[in-house]
Amino acid sequence: MEHFVITINGPWYEFFYNISFWLALVILIAEGIFRKFPLIKWILILVFIRMLFIIGSKIVHLPPHDFMSFIDGNKLPDIHQQSFLGALIFGGTGIIVSKYLFRFKHNISDSFAFVLPVALAIMRIGCFGAGCCHGKISNLPWAVSYPVNTLPHYHQFQENLISYTDFVSLPVHPVQLYEIAGLIAVILLLFKFRKTLRIQGNLLMLSVALIFIVRFITEFFRDIQAHTFLGEKIWFFTTTQIVILPSACILLYIIRKREHGFSKVKEGIATEESPMYTFFILLFLTFVFARFKSWFVLSEIIFIYAVLSFSSVILVIQIINQFSFSRYRWQYISMFILPFILMSQTMPVQKNDSTLTTKFKTIRIGFASGNFDNYYSIGRGEGCDRVSNTEYFKQKYYVAGAGIEFNRQQGNNQVNFGFNGIFGEQHETRISDNYESDNTIFDINPYASFETNWGGAGAGIHAGKLAFIYENKNEDGSGFPESGTKLVNFYPQFYLRVGPRRWFYADYHFADNFPSALPGFKQQIGVGSGLGSRNGTNLRFGYSLNDFYYVSGYFPIKNKFVVQPVFLWGPSQILDPYSTTAKTNYQFSLGLGYRFDYKEEYTKKWK
Repeated sequence: MEHFVITINGPWYEFFYNISFWLALVILIAEGIFRKFPLIKWILILVFIRMLFIIGSKIVHLPPHDFMSFIDGNKLPDIHQQSFLGALIFGGTGIIVSKYLFRFKHNISDSFAFVLPVALAIMRIGCFGAGCCHGKISNLPWAVSYPVNTLPHYHQFQENLISYTDFVSLPVHPVQLYEIAGLIAVILLLFKFRKTLRIQGNLLMLSVALIFIVRFITEFFRDIQAHTFLGEKIWFFTTTQIVILPSACILLYIIRKREHGFSKVKEGIATEESPMYTFFILLFLTFVFARFKSWFVLSEIIFIYAVLSFSSVILVIQIINQFSFSRYRWQYISMFILPFILMSQTMPVQKNDSTLTTKFKTIRIGFASGNFDNYYSIGRGEGCDRVSNTEYFKQKYYVAGAGIEFNRQQGNNQVNFGFNGIFGEQHETRISDNYESDNTIFDINPYASFETNWGGAGAGIHAGKLAFIYENKNEDGSGFPESGTKLVNFYPQFYLRVGPRRWFYADYHFADNFPSALPGFKQQIGVGSGLGSRNGTNLRFGYSLNDFYYVSGYFPIKNKFVVQPVFLWGPSQILDPYSTTAKTNYQFSLGLGYRFDYKEEYTKKWK
């Protein structure tokens, strides 16, 4: 009898593993938005549960002596096996614990009831293609065979069931497909009972219990060699079956008891905790992430790193707003360097060879937009005797730009030079009479910079039709200001950094920002950190013109792509007539780069 032969193996599992992860994440975030969860807390909860899911899938394979060595502070051993049961136990525990750890008042447990079987079913597609978790030998018409370099073929060869001349395994039960069918049945049953169960958390417990029952049944068709954990045979059952069947019965019993003693409980409304409490939760997650980094795949590292960084920036903004009048606000903000230093330990780094010179080019595109205001005052006299004429202006602009940069790097030293070009529109409204003016702006910008480990400097020139915004100008004289913008044809560019860029530095940028420094990004002074990485990653905080604060970053991805975001916010100079407080103005810039044409050569050290 001819049997179906699987010819694709390795990449299947990783592909469907990632698909299941991202699909579950999108569904859960969308549900959080729909149910109006506090978004930052909800995302951090998902990160926490995901980390426990991954840690649980591997920690059950950690031998006792290696575990004690890890506790003592040594390196975490590499573990490639994954246990479904360990992942489910740790992930389920995370769902329960996170509700109390994050002081989350919403019901979150049932949010995972459907996501869990859906994600597991998608992962099992990858298992089927890769041949892991394979079934026992079978002659059924739907049995499948696997080629060389797959687990079914390897296990059968080890047991002398096939020889080295056999290029495919004996046919086996497609036990992964049996489990997928069972998981689909679980989803259908959950739909049936979702309105019948009245107590929060019961739907998730039913989901887990049904998944255990499906696994108990499919274990009868699974090869004993395909287990990585709890695969020993005891009488007719495996140790996995002996563990999960009583667990499923206990869960079903708990559901019945809870439903029998039902009393209506109103779902609480999530209240925002102090940003500082959320910060300590963020610090805890970052520590766990850094400690177990070797057990995460690259896509998970990038996702968790991005989420924790985004959460940190939002919390910085919340703390600035909450403690805007506190003398300790900058001390609070400075604490956020701790999670970034910890996260930097998770980023893949490459040691710099001081004799190896790397040359490459970077092409970049980007855009910038702003909506803010400023004033221009002309007057005479001093103190209380001063008489001034002041005009307030609303500013808007939209610019897009592109450029090419040539890079030469040797060890910790790097030389960059290039050309940028921008084109856009700047719109100004004078508040006193609503007079509006529009300026089309364009810019050609050659520049160069030199970077070392402990410092850096750069310079350039802007040429074209340029507009820059006055920085709330006061000057002596007479008359009325006509505009808060000055048009020029040339403008200088300057940059200076002091301190090790990998760890902590201070810098100053004058008309130095991609894609455009003008009209809104003229000056920036602040501090930053390279987060411990050697690939150029950095994050900066500081102060800009017109009482703006900013956060910016430079994030290389796989040493090919570069993301450069800048976000500025600050109080309006114009009070809202319906409020005693000023509105907040915003500016945003985003640059995207691609590195190419890499060349390497060994040379003498730079002097």
